[in-house]
Amino acid sequence: MNFSHYLPNTEQRLARFKKMVGGRPVAIVLPGYSVYEFQERIEEFRDFDILYAVMNQWRPIEEDILSKIDKRVSILMNGAQPDWYFEDTCSYLDRPDTNLFITERLNFKENGGENLNILYEKYDEKLLLFTSFYSEEVKPCPEFPLHIIRENSLSIMTTLLITAEPSAIIYFGADGGRITDKGLYHGNINEFIHPDGLPPEASLERDTRWFNTNMKITLGYMASTYGVKVPPIINCSVGSNLDVFPKFSYTEMVEYLRGIC
Repeated sequence: MNFSHYLPNTEQRLARFKKMVGGRPVAIVLPGYSVYEFQERIEEFRDFDILYAVMNQWRPIEEDILSKIDKRVSILMNGAQPDWYFEDTCSYLDRPDTNLFITERLNFKENGGENLNILYEKYDEKLLLFTSFYSEEVKPCPEFPLHIIRENSLSIMTTLLITAEPSAIIYFGADGGRITDKGLYHGNINEFIHPDGLPPEASLERDTRWFNTNMKITLGYMASTYGVKVPPIINCSVGSNLDVFPKFSYTEMVEYLRGIC
């Protein structure tokens, strides 16, 4: 593939991504209310060789859940408003871990994009950059391998992950909106002003609609571009409004992981 006119060092970034992920299951942990069960049963996941990924704010999920089994976040994604969480992102990247930050270059807007310059200077080998578009006519292809249809962050992270060939992708807390009147896990994670000006309920509903409509199409584009298979993708939220992939209970999920880890 020709990366020379695209994003800087993309070929090398993808190679590091595949070295980090290849052949291992990746769990994307989101703040849907069902993730409370993950917190309650976290000890059952201690011995599994899983990479953990989160969106936007890594501290609550890591400190309140993963730390109980001595695990850390390995993949952090913030595409829509990376400037909002920049200090926390730098704290995450400062760690000596083999970890990765996924973001969209064009969304760094504060101080003329100075935060992105800091990332290039200090953490270049921990970055994976993509570009998103609203038009479905713009899709991954050999010349532009990380062009993504602009959807929700879960869709984009899932699509990027298949380039690294994980053995499975698992969702925890991916409820697709509220599945209980008790709200969200750590409500302050999600109760913010949406970049498009949508209130939280409307943004969750929109993201769910996009996910259910386009997810398999987007995955197909990326799989074709890279010549890879889409791995098993499982949603560990039996009441989720995301209807694209199989839904497992936590008991089923533990049994599944015992078979692949």
